[in-house]
This record gives sequence, C-alpha cells and structure tokens, in this order.
Amino acid sequence: MRTRRCLSVGLSLAGAMCAVGVAEAAGLLSVSATINDRPSECTFSVFVTAPSPGHMGGVVPTKIPRTPHATGRCGPAIELPAGVYDVKVINTTLWDQPEMWKRSVEIRDGATKTAPFAFEAGFLNLVFDCSPCRAEVHPSVGDTSLSSQCGSGLRQISTGTYDIRYQLGPDLEVWKRGIVITKG
Repeated sequence: MRTRRCLSVGLSLAGAMCAVGVAEAAGLLSVSATINDRPSECTFSVFVTAPSPGHMGGVVPTKIPRTPHATGRCGPAIELPAGVYDVKVINTTLWDQPEMWKRSVEIRDGATKTAPFAFEAGFLNLVFDCSPCRAEVHPSVGDTSLSSQCGSGLRQISTGTYDIRYQLGPDLEVWKRGIVITKG
C-alpha cells in the first residue's frame, strides 16, 4: 500500500513539473498591403488552415464556414501559435474594398512571417448633376455593386472592367458598359 501512495504522489509531481515547464510554440505574423506599390491601410482575418475535404462518396463542399482565429489592422505583428493559417486581407482604402487571400501561411516557433498583399487601382470620376440621381457601379466579375449619390466624385477603385448604371431623374436610366479602370 505504501508503494502505491509514493508512486501516485511521484507521478502527480512529475505531471505538475511537466505542465509548468512546457510552453506552447509561437511565432509572429506581420500583414501589410500596398496599392500601386504604395503603403495602404487594410484589415485582416487569420483562419486555421482547414484540411481539404475528402470525397467520401458524397458532394464535396465548395465553402466551409470558418471562424477567424485572429483579426486586426495591418501593421504591427501579432503573435500566433505555431501552425498553418489562411490569411484574408481587405483593402479599406479602395472604394470597392477588395479582398485577397494567402493560403497555407506557416508560422514557426520564434520566427516572424511576413504576408504582403499588393493591390492595383485606378480612378473613376463620376460626374452627374440632376435630381434625383444616383449611379451604381457593377464589376464585370462578381455580384456586388457600389452606389454613389448626386454630384461628382473621384474614387479610387480596383483595376478591372465595370458597367455603370445612372438613374437620372425619376424615369431615365442610362448604362455605360465596359469601362476599363487601369493601374494609376
């Protein structure tokens, strides 16, 4: 009986010593963005990389809902446990607020990993003077649209091709299609 007590006390102390002496491996992630090679503001979300869904005789899902492991504004590095992550950045400077992803970013113990994102943009000048009026800007890819009210305005927007729908007064609708925005 005495031997069992000593053994259990010995194991408990060894377990406590192991728990105190073990630290989780961690590294740093630094996220940055540029527009046309100049620094830009952005926000980011970090997701633990999900394993590829296996095909088990059913339909392979195209989207797996995930909750971010960390979020923040680009700039200072954040600490993350060592592992593999997907990083999503949203450029908050551009009117269309585009997003980009970097997949399988590996964070190693004691190391800093940088994740730079480069966006290209040009300018769109919406000029109209009527009442009531409004414009909708539709990218040729995707299902989003951007709206602008009366007046005029120069907006910085991602490069690409856009269709613009003007609502001029209560009854007149005008479309301008295939407007190409280039870098700069």
